[in-house]
Amino acid sequence: MTAPCYFKDMAQRLSELALRSDVRFYDERLRLQSESNDPREQLVMTMAAGLPTGADDAEWRAISRAVLSAGFELDQRTDVQGIYHRQVDLYTDPLTAGAARSVFRLQYPARDIAMTLMSMEDYFGYRIVARDPELSRATALRLMRQYAELATGVSLPDKS
Repeated sequence: MTAPCYFKDMAQRLSELALRSDVRFYDERLRLQSESNDPREQLVMTMAAGLPTGADDAEWRAISRAVLSAGFELDQRTDVQGIYHRQVDLYTDPLTAGAARSVFRLQYPARDIAMTLMSMEDYFGYRIVARDPELSRATALRLMRQYAELATGVSLPDKS
C-alpha cells in the first residue's frame, strides 16, 4: 500500500480510492486470469482475489467504505459508477468463454451469474472486515464456489 495521502475534500478522496479499486480489483484480477487458460481456475481466482485477505485488510475496508459512501449518488460519480460493472465483466468473461468451450453448462445467463457472484463478493467481503464470527474468508470462498458450481454445472477447483 502507498504512503498515506491527505485530501482536500471527500470527492478527491473518493476519486483516488476509485483508481486504487481499479488497480486491486480489476487490473490485478485481469492479470491473474491471464495466468490460466482454464475458465474454472479463472473463475475461482477471480473470486479469491476480490475478497479481503482477512478482517484486517485495511485497503479493502477503505476502498469499500469510499465506494459505499459514493454509492448513494452514482448518477453524480461516474468514476465510481462503473466499478461494479467492470468487475462483473471479470466474472462474465470466463463464464462466457467456458460455456463456448463446453467447459461450463450455464444454468442462467453468464451476466446474471456474474452479477450474483460480484454481489456475494461485496457483501461477504463486508461481513469479513466487519468481523462476523460466522463468516471467514474460507467460508465466503466455499459459499461462492458452491453457488458457482450450481450455476455452471461443473465442479470447480478448491483454491482456498
